[in-house]
Amino acid sequence: MKRKAEASSWGLRVVGLLTRGLARYCIHHLLSKVPYEDMTPLPFELQSRPLAEDYICAPRNEQFFIPQVY
Repeated sequence: MKRKAEASSWGLRVVGLLTRGLARYCIHHLLSKVPYEDMTPLPFELQSRPLAEDYICAPRNEQFFIPQVY
């Protein structure tokens, strides 16, 4: 961990974020400093999925579900 005296050489700044709007401006500023290049992959077509006729689903009481938060 760097000492407090060395932190100034990093160029770290303290941002008081009292509201969400200020946080958005701070994030916008940080993202504007990063070069952006669109890296969306080209679309491709998936093959049709084979039917699993012999598959039997486990009973619901033996399955683990993630609890709903919202």
